[in-house]
Amino acid sequence: MGLCQVAVHLTYASVHVHALIDRQLYLPTAWAEDEERRLLRHVPDEITFATKPQLATAMLHRARELGLAARWFTGGEVYGSLELRRTARTLGFDYALAVKADHRATTAVGRFAATQLAAKVPARAWMRLRTGNGTKGDRHYDWALIDVLSDDTPPGQDAATTGHAFLLVRRHRYTRELSLYRCHSAAPVSLTTLVNICTRWKIEADFQGAKGLAGLDQG
Repeated sequence: MGLCQVAVHLTYASVHVHALIDRQLYLPTAWAEDEERRLLRHVPDEITFATKPQLATAMLHRARELGLAARWFTGGEVYGSLELRRTARTLGFDYALAVKADHRATTAVGRFAATQLAAKVPARAWMRLRTGNGTKGDRHYDWALIDVLSDDTPPGQDAATTGHAFLLVRRHRYTRELSLYRCHSAAPVSLTTLVNICTRWKIEADFQGAKGLAGLDQG
């Protein structure tokens, strides 16, 4: 059995550069409630249990307070919660966040699981796009964009006039495995733009670079 630390990381990326700009140590409930462990590891009293989305929320607030002018916020399934999506919009971020297969979204004709909505997409509505390079060459997936109704409009805003909400679906060409993304944009946005946002984020590269600088990538 090994020891490890789990953290939430925030990276900034543009078409020119990318860099890790914030991180917060994730303290599991068992650690947060164990006074002996806290004492031995010198965990400050003010550090209490917080979920990963709550830690990400704090970092988004810090980013805006420091004047970061980024438009888009993206992340994995852990960060697709209603709470964090509403925070992103409150702070003026558009977002494209992965969600789980059982995520439910409301459309003009009813409320459905994300996988049910994907199954309703007509064959002609899928678009095949290149999304990077793999060990066997270019990677291509089929993509579809589904209009949904916003469920995370901040207080004081009108859901009908404050942007565009989507469910973005990625389908593997051969296995038909799905990846699902909940998206919101204040202005009209194309499928290609959303695909680029969801597939070209740099958090893994920046995380590995940070591990290297700290010597944590040594076997």
